[in-house]
Amino acid sequence: SGSGGSSSSSGTSGSGSSSGISSSSSSGGSSSSSGGGLDTGNIYFEECAGTGALCQSPTFDFYAAFGLGSGGNQGCTVTTSGSCSAYSCTGTTTNPLGVSAGTLTISGGSIGAGVTVTPDSTNTYNYQMNGALFSAGQTLTVRGSGATVPAFGPVSLVAPGLPLLTAPAVTGTTYTISTKSDLKVAWTGGAAGAQLIFEGATNNSASYFTCVWSASLGEATIPQAMLAPLAGQTSGVLIYGQYTATNFAAGAYSISASALPYSGAMATF
Repeated sequence: SGSGGSSSSSGTSGSGSSSGISSSSSSGGSSSSSGGGLDTGNIYFEECAGTGALCQSPTFDFYAAFGLGSGGNQGCTVTTSGSCSAYSCTGTTTNPLGVSAGTLTISGGSIGAGVTVTPDSTNTYNYQMNGALFSAGQTLTVRGSGATVPAFGPVSLVAPGLPLLTAPAVTGTTYTISTKSDLKVAWTGGAAGAQLIFEGATNNSASYFTCVWSASLGEATIPQAMLAPLAGQTSGVLIYGQYTATNFAAGAYSISASALPYSGAMATF
């Protein structure tokens, strides 16, 4: 959030995007966030696509965290309805210290061959570049040299394309979302085997929701209860995209790697 650098405005921890997904994604509890825990890990290839209000130009973000640092949503109350979850966060949310997987080497698309990413002081991995570094159908790979998390890879996944959101409709550069009724969401371009993620957040991420559906559905509904906490927000953000993911083990660590192109715009709720 879904989850950590993208250009979106929210900044809850866990997804890799500052949005968000996750991350992309607007919230830290984005698409592929696992709940955290000692023997888990999350790896994200994210791209803010298009030239809309959310990202004036494409940006690429790679993010990874392992162990206790890999789970988002600390300090948030979560309410779930169907495929959607609403988060209410108070105070400062921080991730516990993660563990190291050594040096990560990433490649694929236009990333370049053998780009290496090392952990920061919290054992979080971040790599950001301007530009569109992957597109639909391209294979992305990651390999870990090993440390507390044993060596792994190369692990590969095929990136999906950015879906076209047909409902709700954007007016100019802003979405206007009613919080008094269910919201219909519709899209085209859903890839087989991918998941569609749809997120809305306040400008400070104190409240946000995340919905995840099979991308092949083409339409879905967000329950009104998921939207209600955002009522009255005039400078929020709405984010959508689709992701593919692959799960693998490195020793006792169960790791998820995902590729997420996303887009969106400012929103009034």
